[in-house]
Amino acid sequence: MSSISAALEGTIDFQGQVLAEKITQIGIILAAVLAFAVGQFFQSFELLLLVFGGGVVITLLAVLPPWPMYNRHPVSWLKPLVEQSQPGNAIHQLTSESESEAEKNNTK
Repeated sequence: MSSISAALEGTIDFQGQVLAEKITQIGIILAAVLAFAVGQFFQSFELLLLVFGGGVVITLLAVLPPWPMYNRHPVSWLKPLVEQSQPGNAIHQLTSESESEAEKNNTK
């Protein structure tokens, strides 16, 4: 099971998410229209459901795997400036300086 999840795990960027959403909407609508036309022509509700189900499966295969076309504009995240929890960094020094000034003002 882990090999399947490892094969399917991937990244897509924000523009890839928009593209996947558009492909999903267009694919489902086209499948519905085509299924209705085929079902109406052959007067078969069973055939309508089969054509629609096939269209949904094809759409899922086009959208669900993290294809490279969904990661054309990868996001480059900024690196953190400093860790806030470590003593000795700039934020900690500023905080300790303001605390020491406040203590001096309180003692006077």
